[in-house]
Amino acid sequence: EERYGRCVDLKSIFEKYRSIMKFTEYKEFLEDFLCVEKYNFSYFSYLKELNEYLKSFCSRAKIRKNKKIENKKQENENESIENKKQEIELRDFFDSRTFCEGCNRIIMTKMVCFHIKSKRHMKNISCNLLNIKYEEIYKLEKEIKIFTKILKDEIELSKSLCNVIEIECISNEEISGTKKFAVEKNEEIPSWLKKYYGLDITFRCEICKNKKIRGRKEFFKHFKQPEHLENLKTHNIEYCDLFYGITTFSGIENMKTRIFLDQNIFIEEVEDEEGNVYDKKTFEDLKKMGII
Repeated sequence: EERYGRCVDLKSIFEKYRSIMKFTEYKEFLEDFLCVEKYNFSYFSYLKELNEYLKSFCSRAKIRKNKKIENKKQENENESIENKKQEIELRDFFDSRTFCEGCNRIIMTKMVCFHIKSKRHMKNISCNLLNIKYEEIYKLEKEIKIFTKILKDEIELSKSLCNVIEIECISNEEISGTKKFAVEKNEEIPSWLKKYYGLDITFRCEICKNKKIRGRKEFFKHFKQPEHLENLKTHNIEYCDLFYGITTFSGIENMKTRIFLDQNIFIEEVEDEEGNVYDKKTFEDLKKMGII
């Protein structure tokens, strides 16, 4: 999925932390990694895992951008915090609270001494108490912002691939104003990417009222789809592999004639000198072999 280091693959992280995501689509998530529910202790785990992946990706993709990383760090240090109010609220949330994993509960840090003596906690006495400082959150957020800028091209390509997958899903629909995918979005996809997936090739099926089919993959799927099978039935044809790939009425008629002739060859009976009866084709084959 990483296309040899050309794009990022964060689907597993997106699925794992879907409960704190503010997006429903993976493509939207790629727009902004930090647009998630922050007042949650899962946010820290999410940041940690995301940061580790981005750092690992740079290493595996052999991206040599050390100078660029240093420059981005300096830029971030010089930047003022965009939302001071949110920073204060987050600091207050994490610095004044502790998360009890066993009880699955957030507790005010000053109340921890009472919580650990409670009956509920005593049942889960071996569980961990997470006390996360806001400085750790802030540091991870800063690093992720730096990696996002460094990997801008790779993230953009990942978004383009999401667009291609959407096009593939609707490529067997009619090109009309009612289609689900906006025409403008087609323009966002690079032409080389369309060619790579074969979406620059359009096929037509005369049997299905000259329906346009985009891409070779969807074209081959089309012949076993309900719409095509129903249109064959209107011509008194039950689908079989002999009709696979035929898109014209003339092609259907030619195939029907061929099948009819082949059937007649087997139906017609011939008798040899000894009185044995064979169908015509078998008789001709045996005669060629010199058996009769």
